[in-house]
Amino acid sequence: MAEHERKTGWNEFMNWAGTFLAQPNFEALEVTPKLEAVQPLTGLDLAGDDWFESLRRGLQGPDGHLVPWQVSQPFLEWADRNRRSAAEGLGALWTDDGSHGAERIDAFDAIVPDETVSRPGVFCNLAAFLLGARDPIRWPNFQLKALRHAYELTRFAGVPPKSSPGRHYGHALAFFDRMIAEGRLGGLALDSRLQAQGLMWVIACRKRQPDSYDLSPREWDAFEAFVELPSAIKKEQVAARAKAKAVLLQRKRPTQGFCPLCGNDDKVHLTGSAEDGWEFVCEGTDGHADPYRFVAR
Repeated sequence: MAEHERKTGWNEFMNWAGTFLAQPNFEALEVTPKLEAVQPLTGLDLAGDDWFESLRRGLQGPDGHLVPWQVSQPFLEWADRNRRSAAEGLGALWTDDGSHGAERIDAFDAIVPDETVSRPGVFCNLAAFLLGARDPIRWPNFQLKALRHAYELTRFAGVPPKSSPGRHYGHALAFFDRMIAEGRLGGLALDSRLQAQGLMWVIACRKRQPDSYDLSPREWDAFEAFVELPSAIKKEQVAARAKAKAVLLQRKRPTQGFCPLCGNDDKVHLTGSAEDGWEFVCEGTDGHADPYRFVAR
């Protein structure tokens, strides 16, 4: 394993989590706004007459920044035209039947048309935000792109890209739970999935935030070097494959095979490239009774 690969993993990731958690304004920046954002949806009564207006305020109000308008707007347009189906979908998210978050997300997915919100990325963002209206501490919002980067940084196995939104969400919750467990092992107390999600976002969004967090220039440089490691590793892998291909292409294929045993050239056939040359087989019978394989360099 290369030296830079040894610097990825849970230890490095949780060290940076501890750095940001220790910042005095972390809670105000990454936790409190997410609790406030779902307030218009808290206690929303789907049996009432004004539930859609509360939904609209929750998704488009000043605190509804967790779901981009490019996602919320088409969903709200669909919900306005299909209020019965929309209420059914929200009811699947907010049911009291004791189902898990992943099951709720997939039940919501089964009702909202595919053409309304693309799957799985932005749909997961929307569905998780709405689910969090019932319990944002237990069911935090997330962005799939950032989580995939966090998976790479920790070497946490991902899920197939075409998995259901519910499976992606269940995997995200497992990642947040793993963060809490890793923190406990290292003496770092994370009190909720929401807090873990906030730390994941600060790290995986890959943005230097000197106006928000008080780190020295050297610390910011070290942080950026860490979060860019997966990209650096991929670039090195691509470069290594390209170099290997170039070396292979530089090998000059002999214009004609010439059997060194019997001197035949018209019954010699190329069978493939060898490690440092080209492999041939001679089918001639003058000088050898059986096919004869040899390498031309």
